[in-house]
Amino acid sequence: MAGYSSTPLPQKLGIRERHRVALLRAPRGFAATLTPLPAGVTLRTALAGGAPFDVVVAFCPTVALLERSLPRAPRESRPT
Repeated sequence: MAGYSSTPLPQKLGIRERHRVALLRAPRGFAATLTPLPAGVTLRTALAGGAPFDVVVAFCPTVALLERSLPRAPRESRPT
C-alpha cells in the first residue's frame, strides 16, 4: 500500500476529532507517538468513567491477558 508508512498513527487507528480513546497497559511514552492528535481527543488509561470509548488500544503480552480483556471491551466501546 503506497504511502501507508507516512500515514499518522492516530489516522491508522481511526482516531478522529472528539473521540474518547482508552490506552490499556500502554508502554511508557506510547501516547507521545499519537501526536499530533485531532482536536478534542480525550485519552484515558482505564475503561472507567463516563461515556463509551470510540477507540480502545490494548497491549496484551500474553494470550491469557488478551482473553480476560476482550469480554469487557465491547461493553465500554461505542458501536461504529
